[in-house]
Amino acid sequence: MYDHHLNDMIKILVDKKLIKLADKGRVKTAFDQYWNDKIAITWCAEDVIQYAKMHKKVVTEEEAIDILQAMLHHHDCEIGITWETINANLP
Repeated sequence: MYDHHLNDMIKILVDKKLIKLADKGRVKTAFDQYWNDKIAITWCAEDVIQYAKMHKKVVTEEEAIDILQAMLHHHDCEIGITWETINANLP
């Protein structure tokens, strides 16, 4: 997991008052330990929206989220998720 994703998650926890600002460092350490032997490649709605724009298509944020969900649940696990996976799910 990329460090900026972990930091974003911690910020949400602090903003929602689920953890105290003082606990931020301990939570980061726990996240780092958890992700030490794992990876996660992330795609976001903005990736889908920008890809669509590059291909002269318009996709709303809601549509982009739907596309992400379709990609998550229907991608070929031997190939993974690629730009072509996004393309195949564009309206």
